[in-house]
Amino acid sequence: MKNQTVAFVFLLLGFFFVKAPLFSQAETLLFGSHLAQAGETNPALLNDHRIVLMQPSFYNNTFFTGPTLADAFTDVNGQQLFDSQSFLNALDEDNNLLRQQFSLNTLGGALRLGGAQLSLTHSFRLEAQASYPKQMAELALLGNSQFVGDTIALNHDLQLFSYSEFALGGAVKLGPLQAGVRLKWLNGIGALSTERGQIGLYTDPGVYGITFTSDYQLNSSSIASLSLADSLQLSLNLSNLDFKQVITKNQGLAVDLGVIVQLGNLSLSASALNALGSINWSENLNNYSSSTSVTYSGVDLTVLFTSDSLDFPTALDTLKSLVQLAETQQAFSTALPSTYRLGASYALNKSLELGGLIALQRFKEQTYKTLSVYAAFVPISWVHLQASYSIVNDTYANIGLGASIQAGPVQLYAMSDNVPALFNLAGSRHFQGRAGLNVVIGRKKK
Repeated sequence: MKNQTVAFVFLLLGFFFVKAPLFSQAETLLFGSHLAQAGETNPALLNDHRIVLMQPSFYNNTFFTGPTLADAFTDVNGQQLFDSQSFLNALDEDNNLLRQQFSLNTLGGALRLGGAQLSLTHSFRLEAQASYPKQMAELALLGNSQFVGDTIALNHDLQLFSYSEFALGGAVKLGPLQAGVRLKWLNGIGALSTERGQIGLYTDPGVYGITFTSDYQLNSSSIASLSLADSLQLSLNLSNLDFKQVITKNQGLAVDLGVIVQLGNLSLSASALNALGSINWSENLNNYSSSTSVTYSGVDLTVLFTSDSLDFPTALDTLKSLVQLAETQQAFSTALPSTYRLGASYALNKSLELGGLIALQRFKEQTYKTLSVYAAFVPISWVHLQASYSIVNDTYANIGLGASIQAGPVQLYAMSDNVPALFNLAGSRHFQGRAGLNVVIGRKKK
Protein backbone atom coordinates (compact mmCIF):
# COMPACT_ATOMS: atom_id res chain seq x y z
CA MET A 1 0.00 0.00 0.00
CA LYS A 2 2.86 2.35 0.87
CA ASN A 3 4.50 1.57 -2.44
CA GLN A 4 1.38 2.68 -4.28
CA THR A 5 1.05 5.80 -2.13
CA VAL A 6 4.59 7.02 -2.84
CA ALA A 7 4.15 6.22 -6.50
CA PHE A 8 0.92 8.17 -6.67
CA VAL A 9 2.55 11.19 -5.00
CA PHE A 10 5.41 10.93 -7.49
CA LEU A 11 2.91 10.88 -10.34
CA LEU A 12 1.04 13.89 -9.01
CA LEU A 13 4.24 15.90 -8.74
CA GLY A 14 5.12 15.02 -12.29
CA PHE A 15 1.75 15.41 -13.95
CA PHE A 16 0.35 18.34 -11.98
CA PHE A 17 3.32 20.66 -11.67
CA VAL A 18 5.04 20.17 -15.02
CA LYS A 19 3.47 17.50 -17.13
CA ALA A 20 5.29 18.22 -20.35
CA PRO A 21 8.67 17.14 -21.89
CA LEU A 22 10.33 16.97 -25.30
CA PHE A 23 8.48 19.69 -27.06
CA SER A 24 8.65 23.12 -28.57
CA GLN A 25 5.10 23.92 -29.43
CA ALA A 26 5.22 26.13 -32.49
CA GLU A 27 1.58 27.30 -32.20
CA THR A 28 1.20 26.51 -35.89
CA LEU A 29 -2.50 27.37 -36.13
CA LEU A 30 -2.03 30.70 -34.38
CA PHE A 31 0.90 31.53 -36.66
CA GLY A 32 -1.24 30.86 -39.75
CA SER A 33 -4.33 32.66 -38.47
CA HIS A 34 -5.54 36.20 -39.19
CA LEU A 35 -5.95 36.89 -35.45
CA ALA A 36 -4.28 39.74 -33.60
CA GLN A 37 -2.90 37.12 -31.18
CA ALA A 38 -0.72 35.80 -34.04
CA GLY A 39 1.64 38.63 -33.16
CA GLU A 40 2.76 36.46 -30.24
CA THR A 41 4.50 34.20 -32.78
CA ASN A 42 5.96 37.06 -34.84
CA PRO A 43 5.66 40.75 -33.81
CA ALA A 44 5.99 41.83 -37.48
CA LEU A 45 2.49 40.53 -38.32
CA LEU A 46 -0.05 43.27 -39.12
CA ASN A 47 -3.69 42.91 -38.19
CA ASP A 48 -6.52 42.73 -40.72
CA HIS A 49 -8.49 45.34 -38.70
CA ARG A 50 -7.71 48.92 -37.79
CA ILE A 51 -8.67 48.47 -34.13
CA VAL A 52 -8.59 45.22 -32.14
CA LEU A 53 -9.69 44.99 -28.50
CA MET A 54 -8.40 41.68 -27.12
CA GLN A 55 -10.66 40.20 -24.47
CA PRO A 56 -9.61 37.63 -21.82
CA SER A 57 -8.35 34.37 -23.33
CA PHE A 58 -6.25 31.38 -22.31
CA TYR A 59 -3.51 29.18 -23.73
CA ASN A 60 -2.27 25.86 -22.36
CA ASN A 61 0.46 23.53 -23.58
CA THR A 62 1.44 20.32 -21.81
CA PHE A 63 3.96 17.79 -23.06
CA PHE A 64 5.89 14.98 -21.37
CA THR A 65 8.03 11.98 -22.14
CA GLY A 66 7.94 8.63 -20.38
CA PRO A 67 4.79 6.90 -19.12
CA THR A 68 1.27 8.03 -19.92
CA LEU A 69 -1.61 7.47 -17.52
CA ALA A 70 -2.44 4.36 -19.51
CA ASP A 71 1.10 3.07 -18.91
CA ALA A 72 1.01 3.83 -15.20
CA PHE A 73 -2.37 2.32 -14.30
CA THR A 74 -3.79 -1.14 -14.98
CA ASP A 75 -7.42 -2.23 -14.87
CA VAL A 76 -7.88 -5.06 -12.36
CA ASN A 77 -11.47 -6.25 -11.96
CA GLY A 78 -12.79 -2.81 -12.85
CA GLN A 79 -10.36 -0.93 -10.57
CA GLN A 80 -7.51 1.27 -11.76
CA LEU A 81 -4.37 0.23 -9.87
CA PHE A 82 -0.93 1.76 -10.14
CA ASP A 83 1.54 -0.49 -11.97
CA SER A 84 4.99 0.55 -10.77
CA GLN A 85 6.85 -1.78 -13.12
CA SER A 86 4.97 -0.57 -16.18
CA PHE A 87 5.59 3.01 -15.05
CA LEU A 88 9.32 2.41 -14.69
CA ASN A 89 9.61 0.50 -17.97
CA ALA A 90 8.31 3.55 -19.86
CA LEU A 91 10.99 5.86 -18.45
CA ASP A 92 14.16 6.87 -20.27
CA GLU A 93 17.36 5.87 -18.47
CA ASP A 94 18.97 9.32 -18.36
CA ASN A 95 16.58 12.14 -19.14
CA ASN A 96 12.82 12.26 -18.62
CA LEU A 97 11.27 15.64 -19.32
CA LEU A 98 8.20 17.44 -18.07
CA ARG A 99 7.06 20.72 -19.67
CA GLN A 100 4.11 23.03 -18.98
CA GLN A 101 3.10 26.42 -20.31
CA PHE A 102 -0.03 28.33 -19.35
CA SER A 103 -1.06 31.86 -20.23
CA LEU A 104 -4.06 33.91 -19.15
CA ASN A 105 -4.28 36.93 -21.41
CA THR A 106 -6.28 39.56 -19.56
CA LEU A 107 -6.75 42.58 -21.83
CA GLY A 108 -5.00 44.11 -24.80
CA GLY A 109 -5.43 46.36 -27.80
CA ALA A 110 -3.89 47.03 -31.20
CA LEU A 111 -4.20 50.06 -33.47
CA ARG A 112 -3.22 49.96 -37.15
CA LEU A 113 -2.62 53.18 -39.06
CA GLY A 114 -1.74 52.45 -42.67
CA GLY A 115 1.51 50.49 -42.74
CA ALA A 116 2.20 50.93 -39.02
CA GLN A 117 0.75 49.23 -35.96
CA LEU A 118 0.96 49.67 -32.17
CA SER A 119 -0.18 47.16 -29.55
CA LEU A 120 -0.34 46.91 -25.76
CA THR A 121 -1.19 43.67 -23.91
CA HIS A 122 -1.10 42.16 -20.43
CA SER A 123 -0.85 38.46 -19.50
CA PHE A 124 -0.29 36.17 -16.54
CA ARG A 125 2.08 33.34 -17.48
CA LEU A 126 3.30 30.07 -15.95
CA GLU A 127 6.44 28.29 -17.15
CA ALA A 128 7.51 24.90 -15.81
CA GLN A 129 10.07 22.30 -16.77
CA ALA A 130 11.59 19.32 -14.97
CA SER A 131 14.14 16.72 -16.00
CA TYR A 132 15.02 13.62 -13.97
CA PRO A 133 16.70 10.22 -14.47
CA LYS A 134 14.98 6.84 -14.23
CA GLN A 135 17.03 5.97 -11.15
CA MET A 136 15.33 8.75 -9.19
CA ALA A 137 11.93 7.16 -9.80
CA GLU A 138 13.33 3.68 -9.02
CA LEU A 139 14.72 4.95 -5.71
CA ALA A 140 11.36 6.54 -4.81
CA LEU A 141 9.33 3.45 -5.75
CA LEU A 142 11.65 0.53 -4.88
CA GLY A 143 14.25 1.88 -2.46
CA ASN A 144 18.04 1.58 -2.72
CA SER A 145 18.53 -2.19 -2.15
CA GLN A 146 18.69 -2.70 -5.92
CA PHE A 147 21.65 -0.30 -6.12
CA VAL A 148 23.89 -1.98 -3.53
CA GLY A 149 27.49 -1.64 -4.66
CA ASP A 150 26.66 1.01 -7.26
CA THR A 151 26.81 4.80 -7.31
CA ILE A 152 23.65 6.25 -8.76
CA ALA A 153 23.31 9.77 -10.15
CA LEU A 154 20.15 11.58 -9.08
CA ASN A 155 20.93 14.75 -11.02
CA HIS A 156 17.81 16.70 -11.91
CA ASP A 157 16.53 20.13 -12.83
CA LEU A 158 13.33 21.95 -11.86
CA GLN A 159 12.17 25.30 -13.21
CA LEU A 160 8.77 26.54 -12.08
CA PHE A 161 7.85 30.22 -12.12
CA SER A 162 4.90 32.50 -12.79
CA TYR A 163 4.91 36.15 -13.75
CA SER A 164 2.90 39.09 -15.01
CA GLU A 165 3.80 40.49 -18.44
CA PHE A 166 3.17 43.92 -19.97
CA ALA A 167 4.06 44.02 -23.67
CA LEU A 168 4.34 47.08 -25.91
CA GLY A 169 4.69 46.22 -29.59
CA GLY A 170 5.25 48.05 -32.83
CA ALA A 171 5.31 46.90 -36.46
CA VAL A 172 5.87 48.71 -39.75
CA LYS A 173 5.53 47.81 -43.43
CA LEU A 174 8.20 49.14 -45.82
CA GLY A 175 7.49 47.88 -49.31
CA PRO A 176 7.79 44.07 -49.30
CA LEU A 177 9.39 44.10 -45.83
CA GLN A 178 7.57 44.06 -42.49
CA ALA A 179 9.50 44.43 -39.26
CA GLY A 180 8.29 44.33 -35.68
CA VAL A 181 9.51 44.50 -32.10
CA ARG A 182 7.78 43.89 -28.78
CA LEU A 183 9.27 45.06 -25.48
CA LYS A 184 8.11 43.18 -22.38
CA TRP A 185 8.22 44.27 -18.78
CA LEU A 186 8.03 41.26 -16.43
CA ASN A 187 6.93 41.07 -12.80
CA GLY A 188 7.65 37.77 -11.05
CA ILE A 189 4.91 36.25 -8.85
CA GLY A 190 6.58 33.05 -7.60
CA ALA A 191 9.49 30.78 -8.45
CA LEU A 192 11.06 27.44 -7.55
CA SER A 193 14.32 26.85 -9.41
CA THR A 194 17.33 24.55 -9.11
CA GLU A 195 20.51 26.50 -9.73
CA ARG A 196 22.60 23.34 -9.30
CA GLY A 197 21.18 19.83 -9.23
CA GLN A 198 23.99 17.25 -8.83
CA ILE A 199 23.36 14.43 -6.33
CA GLY A 200 25.14 11.06 -6.00
CA LEU A 201 24.27 8.08 -3.78
CA TYR A 202 26.40 5.01 -3.04
CA THR A 203 25.21 1.99 -1.00
CA ASP A 204 28.03 -0.08 0.52
CA PRO A 205 27.42 -3.84 0.06
CA GLY A 206 29.15 -4.73 3.33
CA VAL A 207 27.78 -2.53 6.13
CA TYR A 208 24.90 -1.14 4.09
CA GLY A 209 26.24 2.36 4.62
CA ILE A 210 25.21 5.32 2.50
CA THR A 211 27.67 7.76 0.92
CA PHE A 212 25.91 10.92 -0.15
CA THR A 213 27.57 13.54 -2.40
CA SER A 214 25.94 16.77 -3.52
CA ASP A 215 26.46 20.04 -5.32
CA TYR A 216 22.94 21.35 -5.03
CA GLN A 217 21.06 24.64 -4.70
CA LEU A 218 17.32 25.24 -4.81
CA ASN A 219 16.08 28.85 -5.05
CA SER A 220 12.58 29.89 -4.07
CA SER A 221 10.51 33.06 -4.08
CA SER A 222 7.05 32.91 -2.44
CA ILE A 223 6.31 29.30 -3.47
CA ALA A 224 8.21 26.99 -1.07
CA SER A 225 9.92 27.07 2.30
CA LEU A 226 11.82 24.54 4.41
CA SER A 227 12.18 24.41 8.18
CA LEU A 228 15.78 23.40 8.99
CA ALA A 229 15.57 23.79 12.78
CA ASP A 230 14.75 20.75 14.90
CA SER A 231 13.17 18.76 12.08
CA LEU A 232 12.96 19.06 8.34
CA GLN A 233 9.59 20.34 7.17
CA LEU A 234 8.69 21.20 3.59
CA SER A 235 5.91 23.69 2.81
CA LEU A 236 4.82 24.10 -0.79
CA ASN A 237 2.88 27.35 -0.63
CA LEU A 238 1.06 27.41 -3.95
CA SER A 239 -1.59 29.58 -2.30
CA ASN A 240 1.03 32.34 -2.27
CA LEU A 241 0.77 32.56 -6.05
CA ASP A 242 -1.41 35.65 -6.11
CA PHE A 243 -2.27 36.27 -9.75
CA LYS A 244 -4.01 39.48 -8.70
CA GLN A 245 -0.55 40.87 -7.93
CA VAL A 246 0.32 42.68 -11.15
CA ILE A 247 3.30 44.71 -9.89
CA THR A 248 6.02 43.15 -7.69
CA LYS A 249 9.64 43.85 -6.80
CA ASN A 250 10.72 40.87 -8.90
CA GLN A 251 11.52 42.64 -12.15
CA GLY A 252 12.64 41.53 -15.59
CA LEU A 253 12.76 42.45 -19.27
CA ALA A 254 12.44 40.55 -22.55
CA VAL A 255 12.20 41.43 -26.22
CA ASP A 256 10.58 39.81 -29.27
CA LEU A 257 11.86 40.50 -32.80
CA GLY A 258 10.34 39.57 -36.15
CA VAL A 259 10.59 40.16 -39.89
CA ILE A 260 8.38 39.20 -42.86
CA VAL A 261 9.22 39.43 -46.55
CA GLN A 262 6.30 39.44 -49.00
CA LEU A 263 7.19 38.14 -52.48
CA GLY A 264 3.91 38.19 -54.35
CA ASN A 265 1.80 35.33 -53.03
CA LEU A 266 4.79 33.92 -51.14
CA SER A 267 5.53 35.12 -47.61
CA LEU A 268 8.73 34.33 -45.67
CA SER A 269 9.10 35.09 -41.97
CA ALA A 270 11.51 34.78 -39.05
CA SER A 271 11.14 35.64 -35.37
CA ALA A 272 13.01 35.43 -32.06
CA LEU A 273 10.92 35.52 -28.88
CA ASN A 274 12.08 36.23 -25.32
CA ALA A 275 15.56 37.05 -26.56
CA LEU A 276 17.72 37.65 -23.48
CA GLY A 277 14.58 37.51 -21.32
CA SER A 278 14.97 36.94 -17.56
CA ILE A 279 13.45 37.82 -14.18
CA ASN A 280 15.48 38.96 -11.16
CA TRP A 281 13.90 37.68 -7.93
CA SER A 282 14.40 39.85 -4.83
CA GLU A 283 11.19 39.33 -2.80
CA ASN A 284 10.27 36.57 -0.28
CA LEU A 285 13.53 34.69 -0.93
CA ASN A 286 14.86 31.36 0.29
CA ASN A 287 17.92 29.46 -0.99
CA TYR A 288 18.68 25.90 0.09
CA SER A 289 22.12 24.52 -0.75
CA SER A 290 24.13 21.39 -0.06
CA SER A 291 27.75 20.79 -0.99
CA THR A 292 28.96 17.71 0.85
CA SER A 293 30.32 14.18 0.72
CA VAL A 294 29.30 12.24 3.81
CA THR A 295 28.94 8.58 4.78
CA TYR A 296 26.36 7.16 7.19
CA SER A 297 26.26 3.56 8.41
CA GLY A 298 23.12 1.51 8.78
CA VAL A 299 20.83 3.80 6.75
CA ASP A 300 18.35 1.69 4.77
CA LEU A 301 16.52 3.88 2.28
CA THR A 302 14.56 0.87 1.05
CA VAL A 303 12.72 0.76 4.37
CA LEU A 304 12.38 4.52 4.30
CA PHE A 305 10.69 4.62 0.90
CA THR A 306 8.91 1.26 0.57
CA SER A 307 7.60 0.20 3.99
CA ASP A 308 3.86 -0.32 4.35
CA SER A 309 3.56 2.67 6.65
CA LEU A 310 5.57 5.80 6.01
CA ASP A 311 6.51 8.10 8.88
CA PHE A 312 7.10 11.34 6.99
CA PRO A 313 8.72 13.25 9.89
CA THR A 314 11.22 10.41 10.45
CA ALA A 315 11.80 10.09 6.71
CA LEU A 316 12.47 13.81 6.33
CA ASP A 317 14.79 13.88 9.35
CA THR A 318 16.78 10.98 7.85
CA LEU A 319 17.05 12.87 4.57
CA LYS A 320 18.06 16.01 6.51
CA SER A 321 21.00 14.16 8.06
CA LEU A 322 22.10 13.06 4.59
CA VAL A 323 21.59 16.29 2.67
CA GLN A 324 22.87 18.82 5.25
CA LEU A 325 21.06 21.81 3.76
CA ALA A 326 22.10 25.39 4.43
CA GLU A 327 19.60 28.24 4.14
CA THR A 328 20.22 31.78 2.84
CA GLN A 329 18.16 34.64 1.42
CA GLN A 330 20.01 35.71 -1.70
CA ALA A 331 18.58 37.20 -4.89
CA PHE A 332 18.60 35.01 -7.99
CA SER A 333 17.43 35.12 -11.59
CA THR A 334 15.54 32.79 -13.94
CA ALA A 335 15.85 32.86 -17.71
CA LEU A 336 12.74 32.72 -19.89
CA PRO A 337 12.55 30.06 -22.60
CA SER A 338 13.61 31.57 -25.93
CA THR A 339 11.83 30.51 -29.13
CA TYR A 340 12.96 30.88 -32.74
CA ARG A 341 10.69 30.38 -35.78
CA LEU A 342 11.13 30.23 -39.53
CA GLY A 343 7.91 30.22 -41.56
CA ALA A 344 6.66 30.31 -45.13
CA SER A 345 3.18 30.57 -46.61
CA TYR A 346 1.72 30.70 -50.10
CA ALA A 347 -1.71 32.06 -51.02
CA LEU A 348 -3.17 29.82 -53.73
CA ASN A 349 -6.15 32.16 -54.08
CA LYS A 350 -8.25 34.49 -51.94
CA SER A 351 -9.69 31.59 -49.95
CA LEU A 352 -6.86 29.07 -49.51
CA GLU A 353 -3.38 29.43 -48.03
CA LEU A 354 -0.74 26.76 -47.43
CA GLY A 355 2.20 27.16 -45.07
CA GLY A 356 4.97 25.56 -43.08
CA LEU A 357 6.84 26.34 -39.89
CA ILE A 358 10.06 25.26 -38.16
CA ALA A 359 10.43 26.15 -34.50
CA LEU A 360 13.17 25.68 -31.92
CA GLN A 361 12.85 26.45 -28.23
CA ARG A 362 15.65 26.65 -25.69
CA PHE A 363 14.89 26.35 -21.96
CA LYS A 364 17.88 25.90 -19.66
CA GLU A 365 19.84 22.95 -21.13
CA GLN A 366 16.88 21.50 -23.05
CA THR A 367 16.23 22.12 -26.75
CA TYR A 368 12.87 21.31 -28.34
CA LYS A 369 12.01 21.18 -32.06
CA THR A 370 8.82 21.30 -34.13
CA LEU A 371 8.17 20.91 -37.86
CA SER A 372 4.65 21.80 -39.04
CA VAL A 373 2.55 22.30 -42.16
CA TYR A 374 -0.88 23.91 -42.26
CA ALA A 375 -3.75 24.97 -44.51
CA ALA A 376 -6.05 27.96 -43.93
CA PHE A 377 -9.42 28.13 -45.67
CA VAL A 378 -11.86 31.07 -45.78
CA PRO A 379 -15.14 29.78 -47.29
CA ILE A 380 -16.94 33.05 -46.47
CA SER A 381 -15.60 36.34 -45.14
CA TRP A 382 -16.68 35.77 -41.53
CA VAL A 383 -15.47 32.15 -41.17
CA HIS A 384 -11.81 31.12 -41.01
CA LEU A 385 -10.91 27.39 -40.81
CA GLN A 386 -7.51 25.75 -40.30
CA ALA A 387 -5.86 22.35 -40.19
CA SER A 388 -2.27 21.38 -39.40
CA TYR A 389 0.10 18.47 -38.97
CA SER A 390 3.15 18.70 -36.70
CA ILE A 391 6.14 16.59 -35.75
CA VAL A 392 6.99 17.53 -32.17
CA ASN A 393 10.38 16.01 -31.41
CA ASP A 394 9.60 12.27 -31.53
CA THR A 395 5.79 12.46 -31.59
CA TYR A 396 3.97 12.13 -34.89
CA ALA A 397 0.24 12.09 -34.14
CA ASN A 398 -0.18 15.86 -33.81
CA ILE A 399 -3.14 16.88 -35.98
CA GLY A 400 -4.52 20.34 -35.37
CA LEU A 401 -7.83 22.03 -36.08
CA GLY A 402 -8.90 25.62 -35.55
CA ALA A 403 -11.70 28.01 -36.36
CA SER A 404 -12.65 31.63 -35.87
CA ILE A 405 -16.09 33.11 -36.47
CA GLN A 406 -16.90 36.79 -36.64
CA ALA A 407 -20.40 37.98 -35.77
CA GLY A 408 -20.48 41.74 -36.25
CA PRO A 409 -17.54 43.17 -34.30
CA VAL A 410 -17.18 40.03 -32.11
CA GLN A 411 -14.56 37.52 -33.19
CA LEU A 412 -14.59 34.09 -31.46
CA TYR A 413 -11.76 31.60 -31.91
CA ALA A 414 -10.61 28.20 -30.66
CA MET A 415 -7.76 25.98 -31.82
CA SER A 416 -5.62 23.02 -30.83
CA ASP A 417 -2.47 21.75 -32.52
CA ASN A 418 -3.18 18.22 -31.22
CA VAL A 419 -6.89 17.39 -31.41
CA PRO A 420 -6.51 13.55 -31.09
CA ALA A 421 -5.28 14.00 -27.51
CA LEU A 422 -8.71 15.35 -26.54
CA PHE A 423 -10.18 11.92 -27.31
CA ASN A 424 -7.37 9.89 -25.73
CA LEU A 425 -6.37 11.66 -22.52
CA ALA A 426 -4.96 8.54 -20.85
CA GLY A 427 -2.71 7.62 -23.76
CA SER A 428 -1.40 11.04 -24.82
CA ARG A 429 1.73 12.98 -23.93
CA HIS A 430 0.84 16.27 -25.59
CA PHE A 431 -2.10 18.57 -24.82
CA GLN A 432 -2.43 22.02 -26.37
CA GLY A 433 -5.17 24.56 -26.93
CA ARG A 434 -6.10 28.24 -27.14
CA ALA A 435 -9.48 30.00 -27.03
CA GLY A 436 -10.79 33.54 -26.65
CA LEU A 437 -12.50 36.45 -28.32
CA ASN A 438 -11.73 39.86 -29.79
CA VAL A 439 -13.73 42.96 -30.62
CA VAL A 440 -12.65 44.23 -34.04
CA ILE A 441 -13.41 47.52 -35.81
CA GLY A 442 -12.68 48.65 -39.37
CA ARG A 443 -11.43 45.84 -41.56
CA LYS A 444 -8.28 46.81 -43.46
CA LYS A 445 -8.59 46.45 -47.22
CA LYS A 446 -5.84 44.32 -48.81
